Amino acid sequence: MDKKLETSLYESRADRDYNLDKYSTAYIKCTRALKRQPVHSECHHQIVKILHELRKYKAAEAKSRKLLTMFPGCGSVYLTRGRILDSLERYHEAEILLRESYRSNPKSVMTLQNLAMVLTKLGQYSEAFEFCERSIEIRPSKYFPYNIKGYLYLLMGDYDKAVASIDAAISLDPEECITYMNKAIVYYLLEKKEETMDTLQKIKSLAVDGKKRDFTEEIEIYSHELARLEKLGCDGKESEENQRKACVEGIKFMMNFIE
Repeated sequence: MDKKLETSLYESRADRDYNLDKYSTAYIKCTRALKRQPVHSECHHQIVKILHELRKYKAAEAKSRKLLTMFPGCGSVYLTRGRILDSLERYHEAEILLRESYRSNPKSVMTLQNLAMVLTKLGQYSEAFEFCERSIEIRPSKYFPYNIKGYLYLLMGDYDKAVASIDAAISLDPEECITYMNKAIVYYLLEKKEETMDTLQKIKSLAVDGKKRDFTEEIEIYSHELARLEKLGCDGKESEENQRKACVEGIKFMMNFIE
């Protein structure tokens, strides 16, 4: 079989597996493609994305630096590296790259959502809201920006709006557990014990292909957020400090139940 054709077949199969969350098999197929065509730049990019999904962040970060020279000025590469730096808690660097990705393609929903997340972690809540709204305008069927908005309202202590946004996210994807996690935190802070426990039980009931759900990824996300909130100083108003402490307490309660 012609090498280019064989490479193309492995690449398409790797892409299919990646979209099915079969990252390990996607990685194998990408490496096979590169053995036949070592300078296949798209496969190099795919491998970086796979390493990120497998939470091999240091390896992904090292390879993503090389991608910048292979794809100068490419918005999707800025997005990939920005997501990796976010996972490594290098939020300021991630923001710079995600803004470059946004300038390259201001209608990329993935870029808008990731930029909103990073800005939230940097405490830039107003601008995070703006990027959520832009994402919703472009793709209103996506649950994720509604979930980010709900979490932003939670951080700001506007619990009614938090529940409304989270419910909007759930209506679009009723099987996504992180939205229920945010909702459980809100109910806990509202001191609605029955609703809190019902929501936590719903999280436990979620399954993937009939198997017990692994919450490793979600716990990692909340662990990073908990560390961020605990590091924040108390330079602001007393009400802001009280809200920060409340969020810390709510996240800890939810995590203790899930773990």
